[in-house]
Amino acid sequence: MDLIQASFVLFLSYYFTLKLTKYFKVDARIITLVFIFKTIISIAYLPVAKNLDNDAYGYFDTALVTYIADIKYFTGSGLIFSITKFFRQYFHLNIFSMTFLFSFIGNIGTLALASNIKTFTRNIRGPIKFLSGLVIFFPTLNLWISAIGKDPITFACINLTIYSLIDLKSRLRILMISSFLFALVRPYIGIILFFSLTISFISKAYLSNLKKIFLGIFSIASLITFNLWNADRFLGLNIFDLDFDAFSKGVEYFSNVMADGNFAINLTQMPFPLKIFSFMFRPIFFDARGLDLYSLLMSFENLILFIFFLYLVVKSFKNLKAKTFNLTPLSIFLPIYLTISWIMYSLMVGNLGTANRYKLMLVPALVSLSLILKADSN
Repeated sequence: MDLIQASFVLFLSYYFTLKLTKYFKVDARIITLVFIFKTIISIAYLPVAKNLDNDAYGYFDTALVTYIADIKYFTGSGLIFSITKFFRQYFHLNIFSMTFLFSFIGNIGTLALASNIKTFTRNIRGPIKFLSGLVIFFPTLNLWISAIGKDPITFACINLTIYSLIDLKSRLRILMISSFLFALVRPYIGIILFFSLTISFISKAYLSNLKKIFLGIFSIASLITFNLWNADRFLGLNIFDLDFDAFSKGVEYFSNVMADGNFAINLTQMPFPLKIFSFMFRPIFFDARGLDLYSLLMSFENLILFIFFLYLVVKSFKNLKAKTFNLTPLSIFLPIYLTISWIMYSLMVGNLGTANRYKLMLVPALVSLSLILKADSN
């Protein structure tokens, strides 16, 4: 019975994924390959998650015994418990079915990312276009967006946010839903997201004054709401009561929490530029532990990301010198969101395996910004 149920959910997931390829106007053959790849990863990872008692298994295993009566169960990890409990309690989904359900959410993110890359590379030729096409096949990226947890949702939401900003006038609803859901799942990064959106809307939103005012109010209200609701749970920080000591203690606390594991590094004595580099681009091949496949896969992905970053830096200088940079809501949003999020995580995350998960929220911004700069320079 479990096999029949899981097969049915997998079939529905593939059916709706193919339907969405038409909406996002991406190649169904490539998406099918990614779907098969993600499905294999999902099935292979489940025994590992159960054996190690990872989050992907813990969310499912304890969902029915979790008492959901507090507002905290509508944000962060609590929201994942709530979703899992709902589908287990009312639809009796087994762990494979739940995994395929979350993997489908990850598929939406892949579709949006593929659509964004297709848009940005329409007039681009050369290696950077080829490398951008490889991103949707990143093995460890697909691992995290194929499992029960926050990552499939945040990955889908950040890519949908970027997708919406490409054509803001016709995709306002998608933007509002995706950005708000993103902030529910990752409240602290949600604050950064809404701050970035607020700046981009106020400065360069090519909309009617009424829509611009509406979006400005939505972004500012969301920014304040999520700050008051959640920021005190993260670093003890509040926009109305800035406390540098609380901020410093919060950074130290989360640095200690995130410093354990097989891929832990010591951030204490590390220079700030090296912290920035380590979060996004390590482990690199010289960090790979023996013949550890996971380390080698991360190293391969990080090398490609480093190429994108170098490309971004070079193109930024060239475009600024030639004054060819085209300011749009998207081109304003991306560097603000990417820079602040990158710095915040670099100060706290001393485990390269954990960093690999958190980068899911930054990789689409890094790739998109690099491609936008390349397109502007053509």
